[in-house]
This record gives sequence, structure tokens and C-alpha cells, in this order.
Amino acid sequence: MKHAGEITITNPGRDRPIATVPTLQCVHCGRHFPLSPGSGRIRGFCQRCNGPICGPGCAECVPQERQLENVEAGRPVLTTRPLVLSVPTMPPFFRR
Repeated sequence: MKHAGEITITNPGRDRPIATVPTLQCVHCGRHFPLSPGSGRIRGFCQRCNGPICGPGCAECVPQERQLENVEAGRPVLTTRPLVLSVPTMPPFFRR
């Protein structure tokens, strides 16, 4: 999985950073979190959004864009989810 950013840990008394850690961005809330396999933290992956989520609190599929739209429209932030529809089209050989 491609990382979305990185955290640089520095010591004010030194001229070089102590560590640089890659981060992922949650597709639902937009927070960045470090990649740390085996840390015991529960993370996840949203199959609808096709991206990582930061934890159980973001398991409800309401993408960040939709949350912003809900706030602007005065709707509850996490209750209005996007509607996903699949409308098949008629194959070209059936059209007249």
C-alpha cells in the first residue's frame, strides 16, 4: 500500500531527524496514522472507498467529502451515507 505522507521526529538540539515514519490517510475522516504492523492497533480497509481506515470509529462508510457536504447542508455528519447504484445499460446489439 502506498503511503500518503510521513512523520519526522526531531530533537531540537540536533541537526538531523531522529526518525521518519510513513503514514496512511484514512479515507473516511482524513486523519494520518503511522504504518506500524504488529502494534496491536485495530485498523481496517473500506471496500467501498478502496482505502485504509484509521480504526473502528471510522468503520461506518461515510467518506470525508460526504461528511463535509453533510456539515454544509446541516445534516447529521455520519448518518447520511452515499447511495451506490448500479444501473445496467442495454448492450449495443439489442438497440434498434
